[in-house]
Amino acid sequence: MTHGLGKTFTDETIQHLQNGPFSLNVDESTNNADNRILSILVSYLSTRQERIVVEHLKSIELFKVDTASVLSAVEKLFTDNNIPWVNLVSVLMDSCAVMRGSKNGLEIRIRKEKAPQLLDIDGDSCHHVHNACKQFCGPFDGWVETLATDLHNDIKWSADLKMNLREICEMLSVPYTTPLRFLSHRWLSCYDVTASNIVMMEAFKVMYYGFMTSEDKAIYKEPIFDIVKERGVSADGKARLKELWETMEKKNMTQDGKNRKQRIAEKVIIMSQKTSLISSFYMAVLRLLKDYVLLFQKTSTLIHILHDKQEELLRNFLGLFIKPEALLNLTAIQLKNMSLDKDEGNFLHKKDMFVGLVAEEMMKKEVSSTTIKSFFEKASDAYVQCAQHLQKRLPLDNEFLRSVSAIDPSAKGHHLSARYLKCLRNTCRKFLSEEETAQISLEVHRYQVDSNLPDPSLMPIDKWWCAVRATGKYPALSKMVLTVLTCFHGPMVEGSFNLMGDIIDIKSTRMDTTTFNAIQSIKYGLKARNTTALQHFKKKDVLHTPVDRNLCVNMRSAAKMQKEEWTKAAALKTQRLQKVKTINSSSGATSSAKARDIVKERELVARQTHKTEVKRKAVQKLTELAAKRKKVSN
Repeated sequence: MTHGLGKTFTDETIQHLQNGPFSLNVDESTNNADNRILSILVSYLSTRQERIVVEHLKSIELFKVDTASVLSAVEKLFTDNNIPWVNLVSVLMDSCAVMRGSKNGLEIRIRKEKAPQLLDIDGDSCHHVHNACKQFCGPFDGWVETLATDLHNDIKWSADLKMNLREICEMLSVPYTTPLRFLSHRWLSCYDVTASNIVMMEAFKVMYYGFMTSEDKAIYKEPIFDIVKERGVSADGKARLKELWETMEKKNMTQDGKNRKQRIAEKVIIMSQKTSLISSFYMAVLRLLKDYVLLFQKTSTLIHILHDKQEELLRNFLGLFIKPEALLNLTAIQLKNMSLDKDEGNFLHKKDMFVGLVAEEMMKKEVSSTTIKSFFEKASDAYVQCAQHLQKRLPLDNEFLRSVSAIDPSAKGHHLSARYLKCLRNTCRKFLSEEETAQISLEVHRYQVDSNLPDPSLMPIDKWWCAVRATGKYPALSKMVLTVLTCFHGPMVEGSFNLMGDIIDIKSTRMDTTTFNAIQSIKYGLKARNTTALQHFKKKDVLHTPVDRNLCVNMRSAAKMQKEEWTKAAALKTQRLQKVKTINSSSGATSSAKARDIVKERELVARQTHKTEVKRKAVQKLTELAAKRKKVSN
């Protein structure tokens, strides 16, 4: 796996990186064995498949995650595999201080020390949108999020409650799903848990009614029985509900369990109006952010629409609470710099602000309600905080991303497209020869009026530009565009962490990082080739189809390479231990089994010593007592 298959796939990838432009997607995470793993994905143009492919380059275990450690690991990777820094086009990372710090971040140091030609594609916009979602939810003090956590914990650790909830869902004809756990680090987790819990809200009300006090049951009996009536529960079903409620009253619970059920009942029954308002508001508004994240989690090449979609997201979000006339005809930079001060008169009245259908209907019935007034104040704050974060983080003023929009085939035939393509030429000058740089200007103008190019609706953009290159009309322009298309548009490296959780699970935490790295390389290699292992290695003619010589060499030498690696690792460990004087020069490193035997022997000696000492003290005490008695009798 490591030195056979994994090495073969990795060698093919490295060969492409040595001969052409590529981009990286870098991030760090902790696996189930609590090891810090730096994952590096690479995007490049596959000459064999005539499209942009994404493959796994390396997973590196780090003991310390700081800029110097990460840069050292990446530099060693490039040096060991003879990968030229001049072929590096861009690096996509999240916006943490280690990766994209303004003074000493990884991207800054790579650009200063290794690759001055590095394009500025900003940070991962999906992380920006997720953080904007946190700002949006902030004013509501985690009302829905803590409810989701309580529901998840209550059902997860109680088999009888899960069974009761499932039975109640069947009575009410509500589809049952196990309540999801809210995870702040998972993208838009609040949207996902809210969408799941809204469907089962009536079932939650009916079930947790059984855990309320007698006084509260008398107060909220009518709305609960209205739900039962509207859902058409039969007489037998009603009788069964009463049995379940009686069982819940007698259920033995810890104090934490009682407090949790009290919190849930308060939110789903007593304060149901507030819960419905916030939940519907989340569902109505956060869908915009969710759609953006889902779009740029795709593996297809989308760098050409990144700027347009960011502008569309901000414009649509502002349109939910800002007057339309204040947004019309504003450019992307003007939207980014727009003041969101409530005193300027650009905000919609609360009656016109978009808050979702449920909130609108409640507002018509109870305009003066304290809950509704408080909700609208917090909704306004949520809009402003989220919009300000989007304005600050989305790179709408990034000249490169704006120019990249012009490579979209649908933008062809407009004077602005020609202008942006020329700007893109100036940015990508270091990836072109002087002759190609001079040639692009003419090719841009010819390209804008060419009506004999392939139909762009029939193929993805990367394949379309490969088809344009095959015509031979625009060699310099197509080279520049295909170089730009290697840039990552979203955090595809996050998918490798999901695979890492599947491979290194709680039962395989001792798996070596090199083995995991090989598995990742093979999985991504097969995925990039759009095939399976069986199809990839299948031969049409077993006798005459040529074999993969590199694979044969690597498979034959795999065992030898593995033994050499183990011997080298053991030697380094011995050298390290000798250096810190933890072992004698005459003795070898102690194995774990031998160490356990030594500990057991020491414990046995300690117990025997203790037993002997206790016996000695007891005999001494008896001797002293006998002496005292003899003295008294005399």
